[in-house]
Amino acid sequence: MHCLSGTDSHSPRRESSRLHRLVALGIFLSISLTCFATNAGFKILDASARLTDGVHRVHADVAFNFSAEALEAMENGVALTVSIDMQVLQVNRVWDSNVATVKALYRIQSHALSRHYVVRDLSTGESTTYPSFEEMASQLGKINGLPLLDDHVLDPNEQYRVRLRASLERESLPTPLRLLAYFSSSWRLSSDWTTWLLQR
Repeated sequence: MHCLSGTDSHSPRRESSRLHRLVALGIFLSISLTCFATNAGFKILDASARLTDGVHRVHADVAFNFSAEALEAMENGVALTVSIDMQVLQVNRVWDSNVATVKALYRIQSHALSRHYVVRDLSTGESTTYPSFEEMASQLGKINGLPLLDDHVLDPNEQYRVRLRASLERESLPTPLRLLAYFSSSWRLSSDWTTWLLQR
């Protein structure tokens, strides 16, 4: 009588096939993370300032593309702070002189249980809750009427420029993570300065 042996789940052929799948998955994940890191960064898509009731207010569209490391920290309960830096410069022949500097800070925090994202305006204390990361990032990038400065402080005979930049505040990170962030390009998330002439 011949006995038929059952299929060996640990046969060399099956082990080799599983190893190939793991290698392929590892390569895919590596490529995906590399592409994500390449696309990470903040970018000013559009910016302008409008004079409303004697106050120059900034309107802008910002793309916030966080790195994989920043997203992982946020998912693990670390609050991230985004800064919108604005400057008003008086145009001079040799170099422009700084007239005013304004910084708006927004703290972003993920709630693990509800999976919601909360953005707090650190200037006003107001908080807004979003049901998804995509909606939070999209709304965070829509800057509508951010106060810059009163028109009366400007000389009507002079010309001025406005500069705008968006960046991640690494100083606001917890100490152990902050030390790491200063040596990692994944945490250097900042747009270039966008500059335009102030219309009055």
